[in-house]
Formats: sequence, structure tokens, C-alpha cells
Amino acid sequence: MLRIVATFTVAAEEIELFSEEEFPIVELAAQLDYWLRRDDGLPFTYDSAESEDVLLSFKPERKVGGLVLPSRNGVRTVSSRSKS
Repeated sequence: MLRIVATFTVAAEEIELFSEEEFPIVELAAQLDYWLRRDDGLPFTYDSAESEDVLLSFKPERKVGGLVLPSRNGVRTVSSRSKS
């Protein structure tokens, strides 16, 4: 199995929500692509073969036009209209 890892950071509105070194980025890309193609409105949950825990999860938040992401300080809603 090919192992490609990277430092991966999720930030919104200049606030770091998640950061992980040696993150299996190719595996994440494949699962994220599958979730986007499904387009069923269910939350995205990423678990890796390299970890027993869920590494990243979020759900579409249709009311605000964004995502609800768990963060170190609890749940955070990120609007699609947020500054990049």
C-alpha cells in the first residue's frame, strides 16, 4: 500500500479548527470524493485504516449555507459566505 502523508489543516475565518501532521491525505481525498458524489446530505466522517478513531467529521448545514465542524472548543458553524 502506498502511504502518502502531509500536514493537514482546516481553518475557517482565520481560526484553525483542526491540524494534524502525517495525515493520510490521499485516503482522505478518496473518501471525500465518494461522499461528495453521494450527495445525500449525510454527515462526512473520515476514519483511516491507520487510526482507530474518527479523524475528521462534518455535516452540511443547509440553513446557513455552510458546514458544522467539530473543533477543539466545541462545534463551530462555518458559512459558505465566510471570508477565505
